[in-house]
Amino acid sequence: MGQQNYWQREGKPTTLNRRRLLGAGATTGLGLGAFALVGCGDDDDDATSSPTPSGGSTPGASATTSTAQPKQGGTAKLAQPRDLPHYDPHTETYPAGFMVSLVHAGLLKFKQADDPNALQPEAYLAESYEQPDATTFTVKLRPNATFHDAAPVNGRAVTADDVKFSFERIKTDKPEFQRRTFFAAVQSITAIDATTVQFKLDKAFAPLPIYLADTWNVVVPKELVEAKGDMRDTAIGAGPFTLASYEKGVGLKMSRVEEFWFTGGPYIDEVQMPVMSDTAAILAAFRAKQLDIMRGLPWAEVPGLQKSSDVEVRDYTNVDNQYVRINTKKKPLDDPRVRQAMSMVIDRNVVANGAFQGNGIPCGVFPSAVKWAVKPGDLEFYKTDVKAAKELLSAAGYPDGFEIENLYPSGSGKQQDMVAVVIDQLRQINIKVTNKTLEYGAYLQAAFSKEFDINIHWGNRYDEIDGYAIEYLTTGGRNFGYWGSVELDKLILAQRETLDEAQRGKQLEDIQKKIGEEMYTIGIANWKDYDAWYKKLQNFGTSVHWYRPAQQLAQAWIEA
Repeated sequence: MGQQNYWQREGKPTTLNRRRLLGAGATTGLGLGAFALVGCGDDDDDATSSPTPSGGSTPGASATTSTAQPKQGGTAKLAQPRDLPHYDPHTETYPAGFMVSLVHAGLLKFKQADDPNALQPEAYLAESYEQPDATTFTVKLRPNATFHDAAPVNGRAVTADDVKFSFERIKTDKPEFQRRTFFAAVQSITAIDATTVQFKLDKAFAPLPIYLADTWNVVVPKELVEAKGDMRDTAIGAGPFTLASYEKGVGLKMSRVEEFWFTGGPYIDEVQMPVMSDTAAILAAFRAKQLDIMRGLPWAEVPGLQKSSDVEVRDYTNVDNQYVRINTKKKPLDDPRVRQAMSMVIDRNVVANGAFQGNGIPCGVFPSAVKWAVKPGDLEFYKTDVKAAKELLSAAGYPDGFEIENLYPSGSGKQQDMVAVVIDQLRQINIKVTNKTLEYGAYLQAAFSKEFDINIHWGNRYDEIDGYAIEYLTTGGRNFGYWGSVELDKLILAQRETLDEAQRGKQLEDIQKKIGEEMYTIGIANWKDYDAWYKKLQNFGTSVHWYRPAQQLAQAWIEA
């Protein structure tokens, strides 16, 4: 298959040779009920489409297509599930993703598509990009791309120096810069001139275009960060909306950039996101047309809304990590036999059909809908066998079981049913689990600091399967439980530089089997999500990538 085939498929369009322009201005995670945003999505290799004319995506290229002409004006409303802890895109995860997607811009973004699983990169701040060889990635910026008209940048052009500064900042070797591992292969970034930047890699790096399109890997104004030290209290970017206001406990408003540099929007004047975390309240507001969009519909509500003539309902299997994180330094969890026993006592079908009300799909190490994910039936310790689990636990020296705590966030929505089932099943081998419940900010801090025994977690969806794999790098920025080994590190790093798809798929299968033997984490199941919006919202669609709809909203319009 070779390198050329990989870059043709990942860069899409497939008609361009890897050594030619892949851009050319062309197309190249928590379910709390309303854009509960955590991590990222997955990469669907089978998604293909024709290039888009220079400057932007074609209106209508989404799940809600329209033959009408775009209309300017109006307000779109959706719930903001939690307060924003701060604004800094390079150190923030959930829940600021929707705001980041509208206020900021990256070199690439994901193209609008009918398929919610499709994550196809296209040029954004980049006018074009090319891969002349396996270790060089060159980007030409759009000369008309500008930051917001606010001090200290005052609407100036986005430059190669900003790109260099931003990605060197993302690569900062500090715990708060969790995405530094995504760009570990980048050895140098050079601003060749004001609009040209070159990334030099130490080796081939297959996921690079996907990571450049990720919500969080945006370009920020260099002088702003240098002056303030961070962007925790400042939201100035190059995106299609400005942050007009934010009040804790109330919500945020974003206003359209009137002379935006990217063709095809924005058309909506204002996006309002009231802070709402209660699913019933969000649903009531949506039914009363006080909200225009709702993600993560309660399953019981889907049939009724599907019958509504003015509501669009779409579904997809989410790609969150629905797994049990295990702190492998804590006894007795440091023994692989204990972790294997915990996995073998869990019946994933009970979660899928019971806790998830028939809307679930059992998963293995990685989410079930992710390309190259190994099925749980193909992993030895993912097969339910209570007798064998008891034998493993006894051999490890714990025939009578033990007690541990589960790190648990308050306001957990429908995920709490999964947690209850897992805890109940662990009792079959006398493992008694109590929930240690923390408010969300404290929960995140405890998770990142590895201050837990186990953490039955949902979230961390990634754009590329590599994102799931690098959680297990011993030096990774998103390793939550002292996972991995020297041997596993070598396997994970090797797949990153493999451009032949068949070979890379086999490497990722081996990685999952290795993780499934050591049981650093225990995959459970993924559920089917349903999103809804009123049909008056045109040129809008859903996606497994929880933040891509924000970019789609930037190109949507409201029919009167």
